[in-house]
Amino acid sequence: MIRLATVFSGIGAIEHALDRMNIPHKIIFACDNGDVDILSKKIDADFNKIDDALNEMESAISKISPIKDEELDIKRELYTLYIKIRTEYDVIKADFKKIYDKDFIIIVNDILKIILEGNDLKNRKRKEYTILFEELGNNNNINKLLLSYKIAIKIVTDFKKDNEVSKLSLLEDVVYKSTYNINWNNVVDKLKDIVIFIEKNNINKIIDATHPYAIEVSKNAIQCAKELNIDYLRYERKSLIEDISYENKYIVSSIEEACKIAREKGRNIFIGTGSKNLPKIVELIPDRNLIVRVLPTSDVILSCESLGLNADNIIAMKGPFSQSINEEFYKHYNVDIVVTKESGIAGGFLEKVNACETLQIPVVIITREKINYPLVVNEIDELEKLL
Repeated sequence: MIRLATVFSGIGAIEHALDRMNIPHKIIFACDNGDVDILSKKIDADFNKIDDALNEMESAISKISPIKDEELDIKRELYTLYIKIRTEYDVIKADFKKIYDKDFIIIVNDILKIILEGNDLKNRKRKEYTILFEELGNNNNINKLLLSYKIAIKIVTDFKKDNEVSKLSLLEDVVYKSTYNINWNNVVDKLKDIVIFIEKNNINKIIDATHPYAIEVSKNAIQCAKELNIDYLRYERKSLIEDISYENKYIVSSIEEACKIAREKGRNIFIGTGSKNLPKIVELIPDRNLIVRVLPTSDVILSCESLGLNADNIIAMKGPFSQSINEEFYKHYNVDIVVTKESGIAGGFLEKVNACETLQIPVVIITREKINYPLVVNEIDELEKLL
């Protein structure tokens, strides 16, 4: 019996090979690399799960047995942070209980049901909405309301992709468009009810802390705040561009600009933007060797292969990655230019750029789309002062 332990495990090629060869083996452990962020934890929009995670945090802190004074100081700092998080969370949870509204949940549920009844709904969107519909049915009470908010934002964002939110208030007949073949006219009245819910609960401020590249959600939030005459506040991390001293960098605002520079400057081009924009990149750079780093999931790898990329072009691994690992990738594939997004600290952005500087490889950085936010803050302290 082979006892197997792998690092840089990727999509599990060695395990698959052993299975196909009928070689008995037991997986002891497997990991992509030693620099994966194991201290972060993704928690679903579920108050029970958030409660459990906070209880785990308190328990873990309580089990710390400091020996040195500095270790005791760390334990105190961690507990202070825990108390702050718990207090803020309890306030949010209490507020949700105050505005619990069964009618709002029913409205969101009805919209999902009507959308899914459409015969022409595109398969990808049908799968997405089916999952949300099932999740909503499996939750109850306050979790149901929290999930309903999440779904409502998703629905309105999809509507906003092809239509103006302001047209929802028009009395005359309007034919609404949909990239996903959603018949918005069948749910337009219920979409209005979502806005009415916000008004009824006297919500006087929208805090937008969505992902920097979730542009449509932010635009929708700004429009909603404008129509309801309430405050809008954008909270986002500070751009890291100004922290980069490396001179051999190209700052661009679009995939098209990035591809133009990469095609002019390089032959072995490392694409570190993820899989979403790969069809466009392959189209714009047809005559260069592309090395793409994507998540190690079957659907992502299949989409890469459908674009003509093969095993020599695909690095299927989950990051974030350290600077040294990025350097090894660049050297192994003889990379002469790197294309990346301004993805922030959590996304390993600086590690990618610093690796380029060490190896003197030019880097093309796609910045976030500029939005004219009414008010922006970058620090929690600033946010607290404005609340």
